[in-house]
Amino acid sequence: MEQAFVPETRSVYFQTVMAVTKRKYRDPIAVEQGRRLKKQREARDMTQEALAKLIGYRQSAVGNWEAGVRRIRHEEAEKLAEVLGLPSAYFLGAISEQEARVIQTIRNGSD
Repeated sequence: MEQAFVPETRSVYFQTVMAVTKRKYRDPIAVEQGRRLKKQREARDMTQEALAKLIGYRQSAVGNWEAGVRRIRHEEAEKLAEVLGLPSAYFLGAISEQEARVIQTIRNGSD
């Protein structure tokens, strides 16, 4: 009777390469979203914890967005937009900061 094939465990080298690769890779969209969020939060002298509390999330979520670990989803962008006073499209990366300011100016002028 033949023995069943049992794959060898992955080498230490392979495991190390995979661990380093996963740590260093950041989704470019998530990184840009995080950069935008951090810029706006810091411009308002707000901590991650304070922002998280205002939008109903944990500080770790805000930290993950800013670090580019996780993308900001639409519903999260809506909450950020409400608190930080910019369109959600800005936090999703769909429009520039200049376009966001124009939109906000138009919205504020129509109130």
